[in-house]
Amino acid sequence: MRRLGEEFTAWSFFPNAGPYGKKGIPDIIGCIDGLFFAIEVKAGKEQPTELQQERLNCILDNGGIALHINDENFEEGFARLHDCIQEYESAQPALPRFGDRPHDVHTGEPHPVVRGKCR
Repeated sequence: MRRLGEEFTAWSFFPNAGPYGKKGIPDIIGCIDGLFFAIEVKAGKEQPTELQQERLNCILDNGGIALHINDENFEEGFARLHDCIQEYESAQPALPRFGDRPHDVHTGEPHPVVRGKCR
């Protein structure tokens, strides 16, 4: 995630997987330059459970990026995520920016973004 955050404005978190978390939610959830993504991380050659795959499919169906990454496809998975982000950005109109801070297209007010991190 740090690698992607160096190139893109990224926000991500790791949802609570304990008894208070929702079952099947991917291990990493985030947003990069307006594109929602989710990553299910597995050790070794493990595959997502049926419920986890259902959640990943739901994210895909709603226009986000959803990936399953394990030890075998780690580098390939992050390369795919990177490629998807670049493709998304090239298809989007540029956001209006004043200085190095993006502004809300409706109000013209600056977004609370400082050096790629949200407040």
